[in-house]
Amino acid sequence: MTITALSLTARRALSMALAVVLLATVLTAMTVAHAPKAQAVSNGKDFNPGYIISDQNFFDYNSMTVQDIQNFLNAKGPANCTNCLRTYRASTYDRPANPDRCPVAITGKSNITAAQMIYDVAQACRINPKVLLVTLQKEQSLITLSAPSDRRYQIAMGYGCPDTSPCNTDFYGLFYQLHSAAGQLNWYNNPKSIFTWYPVGKTSNILYHPNSACGRAPVFIQNRATAALYYYTPYQPNAAALSNLYGTGDSCSAYGNRNFWRQWNDWFGNPTSSESTIVTASDGSGTYLIIDGKRWAMTDPLLLGAYAPLGPAVSTSSSFINGYPAAGTLSRLVLDSAGTPFLVDSGKRFPLGTCATAQDSYGLSCTGAATLPASLMTKLPAQAAATVLVKASSTAPYVIENGVRREVFDTASLTAAGFGTPATTVLSKEFIETYALGAPVVRDGVQITATGGDGTVYFTTGPDAALAVSPSIHTGSGLLSWLGGPTGTLTPTSLALLTTSPFPAVYTAGDGSEVFALTATGSAQLAQSSDWVTAASVTALDAGIAGKIPATGTTLTTPSFVSSASNGQEYLVRDATRVAVTASQRTALATELGIPATAVALVDAAVNLIAPGAALPSPEPTPDPTPEPEPTPAPEPPPAPQPTPTPPPPTSVTHKVLAGDSVWALARKYGSTISAIVTANNLNSNALIRVGQTLTIPITGSTPAPAPAPAPAPAPAPTPPPEPAAPVTHKVVKGDTVWGLSIKYKTTVAAIIAENKLGSNALIRVGQVLTIPAATPSGGTATPAPAPAPAKPAAITHTVKAGDTVWGLSRQYGTTMDAIIKANGLNSNGLIRIGQKLTIPQR
Repeated sequence: MTITALSLTARRALSMALAVVLLATVLTAMTVAHAPKAQAVSNGKDFNPGYIISDQNFFDYNSMTVQDIQNFLNAKGPANCTNCLRTYRASTYDRPANPDRCPVAITGKSNITAAQMIYDVAQACRINPKVLLVTLQKEQSLITLSAPSDRRYQIAMGYGCPDTSPCNTDFYGLFYQLHSAAGQLNWYNNPKSIFTWYPVGKTSNILYHPNSACGRAPVFIQNRATAALYYYTPYQPNAAALSNLYGTGDSCSAYGNRNFWRQWNDWFGNPTSSESTIVTASDGSGTYLIIDGKRWAMTDPLLLGAYAPLGPAVSTSSSFINGYPAAGTLSRLVLDSAGTPFLVDSGKRFPLGTCATAQDSYGLSCTGAATLPASLMTKLPAQAAATVLVKASSTAPYVIENGVRREVFDTASLTAAGFGTPATTVLSKEFIETYALGAPVVRDGVQITATGGDGTVYFTTGPDAALAVSPSIHTGSGLLSWLGGPTGTLTPTSLALLTTSPFPAVYTAGDGSEVFALTATGSAQLAQSSDWVTAASVTALDAGIAGKIPATGTTLTTPSFVSSASNGQEYLVRDATRVAVTASQRTALATELGIPATAVALVDAAVNLIAPGAALPSPEPTPDPTPEPEPTPAPEPPPAPQPTPTPPPPTSVTHKVLAGDSVWALARKYGSTISAIVTANNLNSNALIRVGQTLTIPITGSTPAPAPAPAPAPAPAPTPPPEPAAPVTHKVVKGDTVWGLSIKYKTTVAAIIAENKLGSNALIRVGQVLTIPAATPSGGTATPAPAPAPAKPAAITHTVKAGDTVWGLSRQYGTTMDAIIKANGLNSNGLIRIGQKLTIPQR
């Protein structure tokens, strides 16, 4: 007979066939004589012949350390003993790894304890050391005997003892017995082996006794560990053996598997109480849930937590696992015996109602789902039925719909979306986040901010759309309070799935005929939007939303002053450009342009839509009074000028306007004049330029020397002077200045001031009718007789006030900066101070 762990049993079967009564007596006597003192903790009624020990308990090779085993032997063994197991020592030998039996090799050691030997074999063969301890007691009572014989150590596990011949000496000794028996227990369930007559998950007729006349009974083998015990000892206890659990039964009683179950129960507790139906391959090839003798692949690592009450996972060889037929892939959905679906999460089960509900809500299919027997289902505590509304302790609430999770803004949003008011099902964050994120569940007219966002507020305009109200729009204004509605937060990832567009700062509403800009206090109409922004900057706004914004009643025209609602920076707006101004510049420009000096506060986004223009020149600082300069001796009269050739005509250059440029600054830079630049580039009377504009700058050069006087010629006959042109009238419009009118009508500032009796500041107002004296036209071609030189126009006296500059005064009075500087002995920078009286020469 081949050498297997069945050999001792087979030998007993043959002997009993010859002398049933005698052998039964011997078996009984051996069992009882060497049993530990009964604790009477086990009850034969609890014995289940189809489920003697769980796979977890059987294959949990890490259940005890070397010291744990030694402590156990010390506690269970006799205090005074000779050659007993707790003091036993021997050497071990090298054993190669065998993936079908003991997948880990053993390196031999000298003179080690029995505890160390048991531990090393358990680790190498992936068998619980408790299985080895119980088997040593069941077979030879080695745990409790005080003076076991050497023979008992030779056949300690009953391995290698054929029925028809003496035990094989190759397997003598405690180490060989432990290693060979442990490997055999693994081999029984290996698909490659010949042991197939106790298949897991099926019913087998198992004998009560080696004497077949004692009968047999069907047993449904529930797991591999139980099958291994029947291969090792192929008998089940009869009623007599179970009714006298710590004694003998009748002549048809067998005790091997009864004693294994009883001994484990007494020493380690119920052998099935710590059942784990989850096994993982030691080579990392997979983890499985074992149900009714079949393996369900747990490909999702999160399932270990979901099904934790059925575990923990026990590591074992892949060959052992492959002995279970593959059943499919485990999911979060399992069925009970009635076909009712349950969601499994965090070690709990949640009824799903019907398979259709499970599919529609959670995207879980009943097709191919595992059916859990009641023994496993009850280990998963029952919870209230799962609903579509779920959350974890650290997450926002979500609706699970069609396999997608959607963050929920509030309960009213749920109702508006047709979900009603379901109870909240608390699930694990890890499970919830396995679902793809969809658009959030929101209702119309709410204000949402992103958790940890930049301050942008999203005002919803439907179930999946919103207007993004950036800080540049709502800062400094009452927009958020005008819009109203509940406020709340959503995660940035959910908000990103809404269809959003910027809330417009300049917009049309209704029929689009009127354009409005957002101010700090409401909406202001733009009289001519093209004077402010480009057409592309104007956006249509829903009339209902626009109606929430209060109307200020203000109509904005250009030129006009505006300011930033957030920081107060002021700007002059004209010709669809904005130029930053100071308070003093605003006051001076308001007077010059004849417009209100107040600035309307626009939201920053509206200000930013107006194109930036060239900066105004900064006012020169007013210096402290300085001593009069020492008189300079009159220079020697220059020699008489020599005739020189006539200089070539003035040349010009081009200049691309940069930020900060002004016509005055460019005139100084290139040695030109403001009037020349204005005329050459057809600028308006305010000489406004914009960044990026290309200008032609006339270069006048030095003044040419006079030509030699021609030879006297006879005086022509006197020609009567031409008739003076009649004056014209002009009605002042917005933007007019006296200087601009003097250029337009080819006259002088002084003439307009004198004709209209204006003050020294030459202030005019919109609608005022001015009389413009015309310039004297050129005479005839004949040179008139010499006449006395005309008197120069009278100079004007001007008292300097805040905001005045020499450049501004030259424009105001129609003269030049150089003339004012020379007339008042100013330095080359033209510095003036408040209160200073200046003489303004007239040309």
